[in-house]
This record gives sequence, C-alpha cells and structure tokens, in this order.
Amino acid sequence: MYVRQYLNQQKRTVAHLKSNLPGRELAYIFLKRHRNLSTRLSLNIKSSRASIDDVKISSFFDKLTESRQDIEPENIVNYDETNFTDDPGSQKVIEARNVKRIERVMYTSKQSTSVMFAANGTGTLLPP
Repeated sequence: MYVRQYLNQQKRTVAHLKSNLPGRELAYIFLKRHRNLSTRLSLNIKSSRASIDDVKISSFFDKLTESRQDIEPENIVNYDETNFTDDPGSQKVIEARNVKRIERVMYTSKQSTSVMFAANGTGTLLPP
C-alpha cells in the first residue's frame, strides 16, 4: 500500500503493476535482494507494555532491593498469573534477521482467563 500511495503521489503509473499495487512477487524479489531481512510471525502486545524500557526496569529492581532489606522471607509473598486468551492471530512481517523478538502493538484484545498462584519466600504455596 505504501508503494501504491507513493506512486500515486508522484503521479506515476507502472505498467506491470495492477493499479500501481505491487503483489507478492515483488515482495519475494525484494527479500531475495536483501538477504539480511526475513519474514517471521510477530507477537501481539499492548502499547502500555511496549513503553517499558531498561531504565524503568532497573529503577524498579533498585527500589525493590532497598525496600525489602529487613523483612523475613516468610513475610514476602509473590504471586504470578498465567493468561489464556483467544488468539487474535499473528501476522508475518519483514524484519532484520538479527532481531530476536518481533512485536506488533495491539489496541484491542479478545477474551481471556487468568489463573493465579501465590507463594512466600520460604516456598510455601498459599491457598487459591
């Protein structure tokens, strides 16, 4: 769509492109020419999660270490959840080969169910 929009803005018509819209064949040729790119499935994340950076994470753990210094392990409780969702589907994207995680920001999500477990610092599981 970007190619089509660009060509239309330039008032150019490419004869072998139907309505100035390139197809899959052009994408394959492009990928063959640029060996450092590949197609993979992206992970869907919300924009709030995408805004977290290394500085925020380091700051959190610095404050956590300072705040828990004189607390007994049995008084430290951690809980975690796992989430089961209706998968809104993944899309193939073109990205550099050295990128480890490919993410796509989603502004909507489907239904999900959470399961939570809790344990204290000595390893005792708390009742649900």
